[in-house]
Amino acid sequence: MTTDIPGNDMLCILYSSELINDIDDVVRKVKNGSGDWLPRLQSALGGRLIPSSDIRYNSSVMGLTAKSRSGSIAPIILKVNVN
Repeated sequence: MTTDIPGNDMLCILYSSELINDIDDVVRKVKNGSGDWLPRLQSALGGRLIPSSDIRYNSSVMGLTAKSRSGSIAPIILKVNVN
């Protein structure tokens, strides 16, 4: 991934225990929505997102564990500062 525009690039990986059949709609809603992108992602996925309080992110490698009674999708977000 390369860019010539300074700022922050965001990469979001969605881990899901179920197929995300409407991923094109989710991407469209996040891309075309207004405001910060994380609330747009939360709005697009609604109750399918695992609550953040139920997710434990690994601090040394990109990974997570999740135990939840609601939701089936956990996001991993990578923020890269581009100078």
